[in-house]
Amino acid sequence: MIDYILGLFTKDIICRTDPHSFFFTQGNKSLQVQAYLYVSDDNPPRIMSVGNEFSGFQNCRKISLFERAAETSAISKGPYLDAFLRYAFASLAGRRAMVRPKVIFKNSQSLQEYLSGYQQSVLSDAAARAGAREIHFKD
Repeated sequence: MIDYILGLFTKDIICRTDPHSFFFTQGNKSLQVQAYLYVSDDNPPRIMSVGNEFSGFQNCRKISLFERAAETSAISKGPYLDAFLRYAFASLAGRRAMVRPKVIFKNSQSLQEYLSGYQQSVLSDAAARAGAREIHFKD
């Protein structure tokens, strides 16, 4: 009930997907995020940067969310996709308290090659873990 009432005060997030970058809009705000992260070599790895080049002092590796490279094929990218979406949602929310948004994914079919037909399920699960209240798809 409270989620419904709070949902009346927030604008939907529209996310246009592409294997190389995602484009998010919410009202008059927009954000384009490249589909990669930098993670530390620590165990467990820490996320150092989302969608931006990392030039810190720590040893890091780049994880492309939608790439079939041999060195990342054994890595579960689910937690990284969650962090990627959480970063985008929080960036759009800015300094105000984030109300769980309704998220509408467009062009999810562009990820078919990488997610083998499971793109709606993968995106829906990741968005829910990242804080989305509702998830819809318009392809």
